[in-house]
Amino acid sequence: FGLKRAPACPHTHTAPGVEVIMTGHHHHRKRHHSTTRVPHTPTELLYENEKTHETPARRPPGRRRLSTTPAFILQRKASIKPIKAWQLDAEGADDIFDVVADKDGHALLLPLSGGGAKAVADLPEDEPVTIRVFRFFEDKQDEVRIWEHDLRNVNSGSLLWVVVHLVPRMHSVIGAKFGKWFTAHHISVLPKYLKSGYFMCDMGACPLARTFGTTSSATKSLVSGEHLETGYFWFASPDRDGDGPSHKDVHDDACLQEHGWKHVDVLGLFDGDAFLWAWSRSGSSIIEANIAGVLRSLSPDY
Repeated sequence: FGLKRAPACPHTHTAPGVEVIMTGHHHHRKRHHSTTRVPHTPTELLYENEKTHETPARRPPGRRRLSTTPAFILQRKASIKPIKAWQLDAEGADDIFDVVADKDGHALLLPLSGGGAKAVADLPEDEPVTIRVFRFFEDKQDEVRIWEHDLRNVNSGSLLWVVVHLVPRMHSVIGAKFGKWFTAHHISVLPKYLKSGYFMCDMGACPLARTFGTTSSATKSLVSGEHLETGYFWFASPDRDGDGPSHKDVHDDACLQEHGWKHVDVLGLFDGDAFLWAWSRSGSSIIEANIAGVLRSLSPDY
């Protein structure tokens, strides 16, 4: 197929009971069946005294459940038309941004509510901005895991990553290499960390990352050998310094100052199959504004 090695994947965190076999830069998963579940990642051990590991100790306000099953989409009688701007009904939507790229691969912030993009390089380094990132996983039940719910010590991607990850022959030959389920997270970050460098997270840990990080430039190459015109970004959101203790509450300003980010909200669960169906109906555009419109069409709550 004229394939070449894809960029290293940002989604290497595995669910409990999954063995990760390392072969070069690729990660292979093998499921083990067990009746006893023992918390084994540093993030889980932070909460081992809780009554259950299935429910996060704290849920941010405003969480919204989205109806995104294929059945829900198929019941829509009207065709989904491309949307030319970010439009959200939520209060404060104009203060939330998607990270997009220009043709040179430099990061821009585009408001969900519409309007012109802002170059990250032109922003005050220490004035926080709220961005939207996307996190994929294989097991639907992992939605409630503390690392997924709070985005602790995991990698995520920008808006264009949603399409690149799901569509065959873009990031991987068959598509959805790291799972079809995904959530959207709003996080507050300091702009200086949107150009600070990116580290891979593995097994709930980012031992080399001390602060929030971003790929230095947008990734454009695809496994098909083709290249995107602009590209997408990957992110890392550590909650501790190396192997030190986890930050207790990633929703507070102390996390923002210490690690360069804090968690604001999580929306989902999204079904990748439903997204691809709606995206295809909308014209299969990789323009970020149209991708955002497809996401909004999946539920009136978003």
